[in-house]
Amino acid sequence: MPNLKRSVLRYLDGSTVRNSPGTSFLVYSMRINDLYDPDPAILSGSVSNFKELMQFYSYYRVLYTQIVWNVVNLETFPLSCGIVFSQTNLTGVISSLQDALNAFENDYSQPIRTISGVNGMNRTTFKVPKLDLATLLGAKKQYKSEISYSGLGLATPAIPLWANFIVLAPTGQVLANGYTNNTTLYLDSEFYGRLNVRS
Repeated sequence: MPNLKRSVLRYLDGSTVRNSPGTSFLVYSMRINDLYDPDPAILSGSVSNFKELMQFYSYYRVLYTQIVWNVVNLETFPLSCGIVFSQTNLTGVISSLQDALNAFENDYSQPIRTISGVNGMNRTTFKVPKLDLATLLGAKKQYKSEISYSGLGLATPAIPLWANFIVLAPTGQVLANGYTNNTTLYLDSEFYGRLNVRS
């Protein structure tokens, strides 16, 4: 194994249907610099081949992230959706429909899209190009040198960076049926700190 190994690993979100019967918006977040457990939800898995690579290295750092997010509306009314990148997890922080819309007023967000109700033009695909996580932080040298943005062993980095997936009903209706989706994260990462391996 080389002293530093670069590899692109893929994570597929296991939650294919999401809804929110009590509210007109839904926010969920994924850690985009985490190979151990990108989805903070209970019982979610880690990235395939991550555990195997970490048998040789002490640390990992995600350098770039690409996202492909397919959304299909299951409601009879339109939905608006988009992705917001941030240094904070917006799940549980956004408290209203207007607050969800306001999240898109910041940099590092994919423009919001509106899709029609079921049986219409009720689907869209977001393709987020290579996002440099050091740019999201704003200090490339700090991201590359600060150990808190790296993972130590089979663990989540101490400081996670987030992709917040936001879906809302512009009409204010509740998301009882919600939407179906599939989400793939492509995590371009480096592995370093060679371990002394004996067998």
